[in-house]
Amino acid sequence: LTWSELPRTATAAQRTGTDSVRNRLNRVSVIQQRGIIMKILQLLAVTAIATIAWATSAFSAAPTWNLDKAHSGIYFSIDHIFSKVNGHFNEFNTDIAFDPADLAGSKFDFEIQVGSIDTFKSSKISDQGNGMYDVAGTLTIKEKDYNLTLPLKLEGIKEHPAKKGTDVAGFNGRVTIDRLAHGVGAGKFYDMGVVGKDVDVFVTLEVLSN
Repeated sequence: LTWSELPRTATAAQRTGTDSVRNRLNRVSVIQQRGIIMKILQLLAVTAIATIAWATSAFSAAPTWNLDKAHSGIYFSIDHIFSKVNGHFNEFNTDIAFDPADLAGSKFDFEIQVGSIDTFKSSKISDQGNGMYDVAGTLTIKEKDYNLTLPLKLEGIKEHPAKKGTDVAGFNGRVTIDRLAHGVGAGKFYDMGVVGKDVDVFVTLEVLSN
């Protein structure tokens, strides 16, 4: 219902009533759009990075690290017309072994608690210099395989200032996933200019030595 559809002889009371209906319809439209965004983000959570395993060896020789959950997170964002819609995963576990001198024995395994499990398994971790590491592997979504490289920056390793005898290491990484190229969504809302196709994923970790 639009203003132009009203009879030109409509009374003020009728116009007021119609304005009320129009406002309610607009609110419903906004709610529907928000619902669509959340469904897409939930689908991304389920299909795109539900379980991410960056590992080069099933039998790691590098020292293992425990996740400091209070200071770690996996976040993602997607465009909605002009704004950014952000989200994060509340529940995820890690199995990390890392030694800059033993990349063949290092691994980064992530399991995110969502509705289903897809995987990313690395085939190679390479040192790019200046603390940057490329973790290359295969991302499997809906039984289809895609090549993916996650750049991870080692922010540093040192003794934890508040936990004597424990080392702390920090990692940050960003990767962009084209949800349409990975079979997440049909592209209807992208064609309408409502929801973007690229999902930015940000991984930030603090891990503690055993």
